[in-house]
Amino acid sequence: MKILRSTAVAMLVGLGALFAQENSVAQTSGVPEVSVGAVEQPENEKETPLQAMIRGFELIRQEHEGNASRFERIQKQVQELQRMPTANAYTVAAVALLQDMGNLRDRLLLERENQIAFKNRIDSYSSERTLFRQETSYLGHYLEELRLFGVEQEKTVKFMAAVDSSIRSGLQKLPPPPEFTNRLGIAFVLVKPLKGQLPFYVSKHAMTEEEYLAVQRLLAPKRPLTELEQEERWNFGVGLNYQEAERLALGIAHLSGDQVVLPGTREVDALRAAGYGKELTQAVWLAGKWSAPYEEREAMMRFGISLGAVWDPAHRLANRDSSENKDVSGELLEAHYGALGCIFIVPVEAGKAARIIQAEAQLGLNDTTEEGKK
Repeated sequence: MKILRSTAVAMLVGLGALFAQENSVAQTSGVPEVSVGAVEQPENEKETPLQAMIRGFELIRQEHEGNASRFERIQKQVQELQRMPTANAYTVAAVALLQDMGNLRDRLLLERENQIAFKNRIDSYSSERTLFRQETSYLGHYLEELRLFGVEQEKTVKFMAAVDSSIRSGLQKLPPPPEFTNRLGIAFVLVKPLKGQLPFYVSKHAMTEEEYLAVQRLLAPKRPLTELEQEERWNFGVGLNYQEAERLALGIAHLSGDQVVLPGTREVDALRAAGYGKELTQAVWLAGKWSAPYEEREAMMRFGISLGAVWDPAHRLANRDSSENKDVSGELLEAHYGALGCIFIVPVEAGKAARIIQAEAQLGLNDTTEEGKK
């Protein structure tokens, strides 16, 4: 940039003599005279080829300096990012920075294409005429400036690639939020894992009729609403069987983009330890088959039946002793009761992803960045 500005004055001083030569040639060939030294000509005056080149390079220079200013702002954002006081504030600033770098990458690509096109114009200009000494000097200067612009662009791209990688790694290292609500409006809370487990989220409450209807409307948008409402009332009147609960988990996973499953016995151990479950309004299905005692397992094999596992910490189905895992019992997979429903487990990555989605939505609604103002 400084090289360009320092040489601009010297270039313009020499333009008078060169344009005088061009105008002399133009007059002898019947071409109207043009104003000397003008970068942009009025529409009613015809530019000389050299004036068109000067004006074209001025646009290239302005574009490059505009991107250089954007890069300076990005460097300031990188410094400010490290001073964010909370995980949520860091996420919002990081997402804004990622968006701004993406926009600048697009602009740099366009700048590079324009510079290549301008270099081709220089090549054509040089091959179509015998150049004056000053023209050779100016065109050589333009080529050198284009080379320097390219060097700056490469450094900028490498810097942003390193920052991009660092930001994404930093987002993953942030502690997960204590709770979040997914795209479908289902709330989840973080559960402290037991030894040897990874942290995970569990539904804040058993699946409600409203949540069930919202999911079904998204899964089957062409089905009449009255039909879905009748199905919802029927299901929540008599409860969900195991296959319906499992299909519901798959449907929520499809709609939310998260890995959604029914809880297993290991998750139940962590939920018990966290004090979760006493407030559940329903008993809930667990993933997999029930590990029945030996005598019951023998009877099940004799009659050719298999039972699913049901967790009933609030004793909604029966007043059982909750000690020694007796709040987990077996139930026919086809069974359904009004007091039998489901909760869901999602991995800790779902909470981190939800925080990023929330930051993106916040930036979309409150876009105060420089790029957003333009």
